[in-house]
Amino acid sequence: VFGGPTQAFGGAMQVFGGAGLGLARGWGTPDWRLFAGVRYGNASPPPPAPLAPLGPVKVAVVEPADRDHDGIIDSKDACPDEPETKNGYQDDDGCPDEVPPPPPPPDPDRDGDGVPDRIDNCPDEPGPASNFGCVEKQLVQLTTKRLEILEKVFFKVDQGTIERRSYPVLLNVVKVIKAHPELKKVLVEGHTDNKGNADYNQKLSDKRATSVRKFLVDHGVEPERLQAQGFGQTRPLADNATPEGREKNRRVVFTVLDDGSESKQGGPDGETPGATPPEAPKPEAPKPEAPKQVQP
Repeated sequence: VFGGPTQAFGGAMQVFGGAGLGLARGWGTPDWRLFAGVRYGNASPPPPAPLAPLGPVKVAVVEPADRDHDGIIDSKDACPDEPETKNGYQDDDGCPDEVPPPPPPPDPDRDGDGVPDRIDNCPDEPGPASNFGCVEKQLVQLTTKRLEILEKVFFKVDQGTIERRSYPVLLNVVKVIKAHPELKKVLVEGHTDNKGNADYNQKLSDKRATSVRKFLVDHGVEPERLQAQGFGQTRPLADNATPEGREKNRRVVFTVLDDGSESKQGGPDGETPGATPPEAPKPEAPKPEAPKQVQP
């Protein structure tokens, strides 16, 4: 065991010495010993001076770009140069907008059969759409502009007399008109082909339209809700050059002139709507022939 003092000179040189005793006894083991020495080396560097305390650090914060200042950054703004309209409608897209109007209410359907009342032949009697809202098969289809009859109205030849085979379709017209009090005015139109004299065809169409109106009134339709007018051969649907075309042109049409709404829905056989149908054009008088010149 050794122990002893150490003395430094100048920081780089040290002189040391010491003495010690042996721990075990044996041959060659001294009872005690002395030692001395000199040590030279670089001294340890002095500890660094303490750092001065730092002041508060200011950190620059870069805000995301928002050119229109609507609170939605440009990278997420669909309209970066137009501010968002805060109205509760699509307020996160960054664009000006208006709240759309609410959807229109569903069409009334009193009998709950899925056919709206305005085109339901039987609005108070549930029925399938194939029968236009009625239980029984229908010969009439109600539209916003007219009552479309699915069978022709037949008359005696060259007369205004209705044939009995057309009674069912006309009675169906009566039922539909009576079921729809909102139909304030219905025009009964008479049309012919171009066979014969135009003046005669005009008068014949007047007779037939008047005859149909009378039938409807006689079966319960209020007369003030019906108007009759003949159009003769002036409004053909098809080519009068063929028998099939002439057959289509000989017809009766039921046009809705006033359905109770603000605007009139129909006009004569698809013409411009109006409360009063136009007068049917009168046939032109034949032009006098130029006198013939006799060659000498």
